Amino acid sequence: GRDLAMLLFVDRPHGRVLLRVPNGLGWRYHHGLPVPSGEGDGGRWGDAADACRGALRRHDPGAATPLRPAGLMLFTFPNVDRHRPMRVRVLENDISEVPPDVRDEYGGSWFDFGRVPYSNMWRDDELWLPRLLEEPDSFFEGHFIFDGPPGPSSLVVDYKVEFR
Repeated sequence: GRDLAMLLFVDRPHGRVLLRVPNGLGWRYHHGLPVPSGEGDGGRWGDAADACRGALRRHDPGAATPLRPAGLMLFTFPNVDRHRPMRVRVLENDISEVPPDVRDEYGGSWFDFGRVPYSNMWRDDELWLPRLLEEPDSFFEGHFIFDGPPGPSSLVVDYKVEFR
């Protein structure tokens, strides 16, 4: 399968999340990036954080970016031969302290926690993102099985999500 990272930009004091952030994977709402292969799961979390920090430094070279591991997802597409499973590590970036001019360079659109456009996003998002946004220190693990290829048009036919 593929190892990917999702960088979730959150401004908790104002109850909003930055979505539609331009990224190298072409994801429409989340900032996604590939994760280089590492040694074991602990190494991959470090690799995911390093990949995210590298992306953030392009906007703010001097930034000390706190990243919090927030979730681990497995996506499977059993009805589509050409799509291997994807493992996605979700890292939260609290950008409430980032100066507005730097935040503006990220691109994207701000959404209040209660107004996230789930109907336009991958169908798994509405199964984990609301709780993650409401519970600041939460961590989740999820497995999502889709009826078609990756993207917002495929339905989730089965899933399991656990928060801790």
